[in-house]
Amino acid sequence: INDAVSLLQLYAIVHPDSKVAQYNFSDTNPHDLIQAFIENEARIPDLLNEALRQHVRKTQQAVTSG
Repeated sequence: INDAVSLLQLYAIVHPDSKVAQYNFSDTNPHDLIQAFIENEARIPDLLNEALRQHVRKTQQAVTSG
């Protein structure tokens, strides 16, 4: 997730006119940043949404299983 946020920060530098460039990277939850990118800029939103959902599910399973 941290790598994804770093990529979004790079995207904001490369594309200063994009919506991503307006994101508040320091005060926003990383998952919310990724979700905002998916909704606003992604060319393959369905695939990215599914990948994010799977990541969240696996993270939650790891936490609950100890």
